[in-house]
Amino acid sequence: MIIAKTRVTQPSRIFFVSIVLAAMLMFSGCNGDDVTGPEGHGVEEVIMSQESVEIAVGEEVEVSAYLLNADGDTVDTSNLDIEWGWWSTNDEVFSIEYEGTLGGPATGTIIGHSPGEEYCIVEVTILEGSSNFTGRDSLRVLLF
Repeated sequence: MIIAKTRVTQPSRIFFVSIVLAAMLMFSGCNGDDVTGPEGHGVEEVIMSQESVEIAVGEEVEVSAYLLNADGDTVDTSNLDIEWGWWSTNDEVFSIEYEGTLGGPATGTIIGHSPGEEYCIVEVTILEGSSNFTGRDSLRVLLF
């Protein structure tokens, strides 16, 4: 009888251990720090559309900033709580006007005022629970 009881019990233990291991694997990735999952935004980087622009005094040029994930793909921003900040390192050389975003890149218009070389800086802050992100990029602006 002992042999028969062991044969019935052994498969039950294996089944039970298999269920427990499967459940552990399923729940191992479910924590609040996962920024690439469906609850996180997945943003890894902010980049400007160009490294530099050259414009004449009095001219305007539009530039864009994109949010990228770890794979380098553009992140849809339509459902994110984002604060964009744009500025010039010298408002006497050029100013920048920010134009909002509806899910795609953020855009700004550089307006040239006087000859010189300065930088346009964009900063983005995303406040999404435990998945906060702050990033910055810049581009060189040469006015002639």
